[in-house]
Amino acid sequence: MLPRINGDFFSLGEGYTPIRRMGKSLLKLEDRNPSGSYMDRGTAVWISIKKPREVFLKMSGDFSRSISLYATKMRSKVVVSVGKSDDASDIEFYARLGCDLCIECVKEPTVRYGDPYMIEGFKTIAMEVMEQLGDVRGLVVPVESGILLFSIWLGFKELLSIGAISEVPAMIGARIMENGETRAENPIIEFLASQEVMFMDVDPQDALSATIQLTKAGIYPRPISAAAYVAASKIENNYVAILTGSPLIMRKHVGGGSLTSLQRELLEVVESMGRATAYQVWRQLGGSASLQGIYRALNSLAARGLLLRTVSVRGKRRVIYFSVNRD
Repeated sequence: MLPRINGDFFSLGEGYTPIRRMGKSLLKLEDRNPSGSYMDRGTAVWISIKKPREVFLKMSGDFSRSISLYATKMRSKVVVSVGKSDDASDIEFYARLGCDLCIECVKEPTVRYGDPYMIEGFKTIAMEVMEQLGDVRGLVVPVESGILLFSIWLGFKELLSIGAISEVPAMIGARIMENGETRAENPIIEFLASQEVMFMDVDPQDALSATIQLTKAGIYPRPISAAAYVAASKIENNYVAILTGSPLIMRKHVGGGSLTSLQRELLEVVESMGRATAYQVWRQLGGSASLQGIYRALNSLAARGLLLRTVSVRGKRRVIYFSVNRD
C-alpha cells in the first residue's frame, strides 16, 4: 500500500513499534523508532524513493534529525542550516553525524514535513495498529499542524477502501492549549473536523505531569505526545494514544558507543549465518535471551549501521532479515 519503489527499500529498523498498556489506555510507542519519533516512517519512504545524493535542510526538530540520520547512513551529503539561536546540543548531533553545517545558508530545503511521500510513511501507523490489535476502538493523536493525524486518518480510509476494516475507528486530535486558549485552526484541521474527527484541548500542566509520569515508566514522550495520553485516559477503555519521543533517546544511534555483550554475540551469530531472522538467531543462541530482547538488539544494531535490515513479503506475511553491513 506504499508507492512503488525502484531498487531496495532503505531501512534503519523503523516501524512495527510496540503497543503497551498503561491504565485503561494503550500506548503506541513511536519513540522506539531509530531517531526517537514517527518521522522515521516518512523518511524511510521518501529516501527509498528519492535516493538523494545531496540533502539540504534547515534545523527543525524531529524532522531534520530524522532526515539527517537516514541520509548520512545512506552516505548522502547532508548540509544543515543552523539558526543563530539554535541549541548547541542540537548542533553537536548534526556534527557527530558528519553533516556539513553553515549559518542560515539553506533557503529552500530538499524536502518538507508535509511531502506526500512522508505522509505515505506516516500512514503505516494505521496499518500497524490494525495488524496488532485487529479491533481498534479509537485513536488519540497529538496535533500541532495536523499532518500526522491526517496521515493516520488516510491510512484507515485506505484500509476501508480495500475491505480490510468495516469502519474507520473514532479519531481524536489532542492539542495543548496556549495561554488557556485553543490554537488557531488551519485548513488540515478544518478538513479533518469536516470528516467527523474530534479534537480535545489539554491543559499544559496536565501534559507536563503526564510527561513525568510516562518518563518514570520508561517512556520518553514530548509534552505534545503526553497530551494524547492525557486525552486517551479521559475517554473509554482501550483507546490507542500515539506517543512520539524525546530526541534524547536517539543519541544512542549517533557516533560510536560501546556494544553490550549480547550485541557483540549477535553480530558474530549473524555474520556466521550470512542472513537470518530474529527467530533464527534466537534458535541459534539456544534461547539464552528472550526473542523480544533479541529483536530489539538486532534493530538497535541496524539503527547504528552495523546490520542491514531487509524485508521480504511472502503472500500476506512480512519476514525481516538481518545481515552484517560490510560497507
